[in-house]
Amino acid sequence: MSGSQNSVGHQYSETIKYYDENAKDFVEQTIGADLSALYKRFLSDLPCPARILDAGSGSGRDTLAFKKVGHEVVAIDASQEMVKATRSIAGEPVVHAEFLEYISEDLFDGVWACASLLHVPRHLLAQTLIHLAALLKNGGRMFVSFKIGNNEEVRNGRFFNNLDADQLRKILLDVPALEMEAWWITSDARPNRDEQWLNAILLND
Repeated sequence: MSGSQNSVGHQYSETIKYYDENAKDFVEQTIGADLSALYKRFLSDLPCPARILDAGSGSGRDTLAFKKVGHEVVAIDASQEMVKATRSIAGEPVVHAEFLEYISEDLFDGVWACASLLHVPRHLLAQTLIHLAALLKNGGRMFVSFKIGNNEEVRNGRFFNNLDADQLRKILLDVPALEMEAWWITSDARPNRDEQWLNAILLND
């Protein structure tokens, strides 16, 4: 996607508006997705119970899954309607905040950013990762996922920052607190979706 940083930032705001206006449909489309393999990989190196930040909680599906296995979860989302959805499905606490707005005195063992950072414009992604890394304990881990690609685009009312592993590595050069511990590619967990996803575990060292 071409355009100034201001126009890209505007599209990010429009994306939040999209989720506010389409919350019911989005929850119905995503709540049943089976991400158990991703959960297992993320949780395998975390203590139990762990303190987890669900950064961009959406429907609340993942917050609920982590709580069910005994973890302490704080969920945040920039969409007020997604906050309501998470609160309804997974309970408190849920915070209405964009990534860069959220602060916490208590650090986290893990940050779960599943299909959420892909809405952050590329010129803000390193800054956002630095901010989230500062919320992690030493040795903490962050899960991130992006649609596979090499472009920024607006699709059906939402802004997407599509990445591959090489581009993520390049962005991480500006995020000294994080190193990419592992990455892998998966197919979309939702039915009738022919998309590939880049998944990565980032280590706060």
